[in-house]
Amino acid sequence: MRGIIAGRTAPCWRSRCTATVRCQKNCAGHFNAEQNSGWAISSLAYVSGHAGLGGAAFHMLRRRYGDRVPFTFVSDEYNGVTRDNDGRVRPRLPRSFATLSQAEDENGQSRIYLGVHWQFDKTAGLAPSHRIVDYVFQRGLVRPPATTP
Repeated sequence: MRGIIAGRTAPCWRSRCTATVRCQKNCAGHFNAEQNSGWAISSLAYVSGHAGLGGAAFHMLRRRYGDRVPFTFVSDEYNGVTRDNDGRVRPRLPRSFATLSQAEDENGQSRIYLGVHWQFDKTAGLAPSHRIVDYVFQRGLVRPPATTP
């Protein structure tokens, strides 16, 4: 899994740099026009690393165990122990998933709700991750399941 995650990280960050340079070269006039009209551009859209890395992990698990793997997850933020900025203990909020695909989708969607990405950033993060995992599985670069004697 570490190799798949590492293989997904570099292309994701490389795409961020490419998008930034392309926009700086090609959009300078557009930015000036936007600034003159009173609009402020706070950031560029780029591939979601969160969706990309999560996509690699979930797709690898899906290829190995199938999609129907129900599980419950408790965030470090809402585990009934951590405190908010005012010192209040946050509630324990477990989140259950029926499938790995459902968790993968919600993982990528979380960055959209956070306001740091668009839907197409999520999609652009997932697709290459799936291709990398498929490449690894198609070439037999994954250990076979353990067998009991």
